Amino acid sequence: MGARQDFGPLSTRAKRLQAVIDGPIHVPEIDAEVGKGELDYEVYLRTSELLSLQHSTDERCHPDELAFQVVHQVQELWLRLLNQRLVALVDLIDADAPSSVHRTINRCVVILESMCSSMDSLSTLMPADFQIIRRNLGDGSGLQSPGYAALRQAGAVVEEARQACFERAGVSLETVYRTHEPEYLVALCESLLDLDVAYQRWLVAHFYLVRRTIGVHRDVPALDGYPTKALEVRMKRPLFPELWDVRVALTRGWNREGGVAPGAPRSETLESPAPRQARASDTLADAPRDGE
Repeated sequence: MGARQDFGPLSTRAKRLQAVIDGPIHVPEIDAEVGKGELDYEVYLRTSELLSLQHSTDERCHPDELAFQVVHQVQELWLRLLNQRLVALVDLIDADAPSSVHRTINRCVVILESMCSSMDSLSTLMPADFQIIRRNLGDGSGLQSPGYAALRQAGAVVEEARQACFERAGVSLETVYRTHEPEYLVALCESLLDLDVAYQRWLVAHFYLVRRTIGVHRDVPALDGYPTKALEVRMKRPLFPELWDVRVALTRGWNREGGVAPGAPRSETLESPAPRQARASDTLADAPRDGE
């Protein structure tokens, strides 16, 4: 690890506060010392181990290194939870349990939204400061993230489960989107699309973090050697490409027949609009019941 840069001594008051937050703290409400790792909360969450996973104050190459480490460790924890939720999602899709499927997808979306929010805290990191931290990261990059690698694998298996669900129903994806039937499959697809949008927003958030800190250009390589320009392609790569491709197929088959020119009188011969597209929040009255 690189040598710690000198940022000047702390004030007396700041040193006193540092000593307080680094040591056990007496909490009068419970008349106990918190921070020794002995209380039930600390034992269950293993806080002593957890808080030892970041570089200490004396080890940090820059004061913002703690933020960088914490945010990325939190991302890995969220990814672990997300991937476990996706295992449950595959099982529920295979079991034809639509209401549980949509509830699980929503929980996955909330996780991805939380991941985006936590990443926002690094947007305050100045480029010159990150260059100091970056010297200590070796060849590390997002492609080395175990959680991200698992997420891409999980997405592929969720898509397999979705395809198998359609095969059991005896319908194609394009037919479901043209007819909006059966409603529970429309709702499944739209829920998965919501999940994919949340996933891609997370990738976009990471892209802009990279852009703010080191820049995005074909001549600017990431630590793994890949040009940062490659992130532009990666952030648009969906988990469920068929759910996006079906929209292209529908638009390719579109024509103007049945409409009227803007400003022209509307008549009874005007083509009736298609039924409203089902959303994940719709009541799945016609869907198979969980467990049936």
